[in-house]
Formats: sequence, C-alpha cells, structure tokens
Amino acid sequence: MHALSYAETELQYHEALQGRSHENELNLHVHKALAFVRKMLRFLAREYHPLPTPPSRMFTGEKTGAPHSDAPPICWTGSISDLVELLYGLDTLKCINGGETGIQELMAHFSRIFGMELKASQCYNAYVDIRRRKNDSRTYFFDRASEKLNERIVKDDERERARKR
Repeated sequence: MHALSYAETELQYHEALQGRSHENELNLHVHKALAFVRKMLRFLAREYHPLPTPPSRMFTGEKTGAPHSDAPPICWTGSISDLVELLYGLDTLKCINGGETGIQELMAHFSRIFGMELKASQCYNAYVDIRRRKNDSRTYFFDRASEKLNERIVKDDERERARKR
C-alpha cells in the first residue's frame, strides 16, 4: 500500500500533468495510471482496513456542524505520504501540546482517529520518500492544501461581494 501511495504522489505531480491539457498521449497515460492507483488504494483501504458501519450510520455526504453519537466514522482518504507530511508539519510547527508530542505519539493518535493501522516503519519510510523528492518544494500536500485553501477563500470572498451588491 505504501508503494501505491508513493506512486500516486509522484503521478499527480508528473510533468505531463502540469500543463493540465488532455491532448497528448503521455498525459492520457499518466491520467489513467493515476486513476488506477487511486482505485487500488481505495480497494485496499476497504479490503484491509475495513471500518464496519451499520447501514443506519452510512455517510450521506452532508457536512455536519458538530459530531453526534450516530455520526459516521472519520476516514483518512488521502495518501499515507500526505498524512505523514501533515504529522511532520504539525510536529515541526509544535501545534500539538506545544511540541511535546512526538511523531510516534501523533501517529498513534491519528491512526486511532482515522481507524487505520499506520506502523512506525511506514511513517518513517514515507518521510524518507518525502525527503527524496526532487522538486524545489518537497511538501506536495502542504503546497496543494495552500493552493486549494487560497482558491476557496477567493471564491468565498467573491460570493460575499456578489451577495452585497
């Protein structure tokens, strides 16, 4: 599963996808490979880390304000590399317990929260893979999160301005 997560990360940042056009053959093959890897990751997550959910508690897709007793379980749907990048980022920024909580403890808590098994070796190997990235910025998850959050803020600002007119 770790290899698939790594492949997903590398494929989504492949230079063929940076132009965002669907015209050339390489671009098409990279899109297909990325779709396959993501499908396999979802399959493996269901097959090897199933979270039993009674039919009455199935996820409806609606965002809720506060958790309640019949809320569906929260599942990490990003890659292992994304989660590890988040954990190391939180640790580096000392966002949890003033930085007194180490990576191992963060990993254990997040694993419980998301109902998954994340071993120390997986976490370390994913971090090593992150360090080996060749691009100028090696923090793909944070870069993507920053970009998407800024886009969301701009759209929300535009909607608010349109509403006030």
